[in-house]
Amino acid sequence: MELDAAEWIKSQIEAARKAAYEEGYAAAIRDMQQALGLPTKREKKSVEVAAKGRVSEDTKLTTPRGLTRQLVEEAFLKTSGKPVAPIEIQKLVFDQTGTNLASTSVRRAIEHLVEKGRVIRVAGADALWRMNLDGVKE
Repeated sequence: MELDAAEWIKSQIEAARKAAYEEGYAAAIRDMQQALGLPTKREKKSVEVAAKGRVSEDTKLTTPRGLTRQLVEEAFLKTSGKPVAPIEIQKLVFDQTGTNLASTSVRRAIEHLVEKGRVIRVAGADALWRMNLDGVKE
């Protein structure tokens, strides 16, 4: 009987610890959203961008339409014309803003920037792009 009570107390402590961690994580995400000027999930439902790891539905970030393109373009600007792969762009965006963009979103943003002549594909490379510093659409 004492063992069952000890196990029950242990499970209650673990549940309380987990709930406190999730509350703190949710508060940190909300603070980051406010600092970046991003709408909360309740304000606008669009592309889901969650921090790595398991998070509840309430703590997931969303990016407004067009923000992904802006974040990707800013990341390209930080590369100073150096050829980069989409995964490097994802890492730069995450390092700069804490936003974990989906690979598909990054790829689509790059395609949009190529169409606009802002980014060009590196000749002879399958998955490398660079910022078009010349401004000439190729």
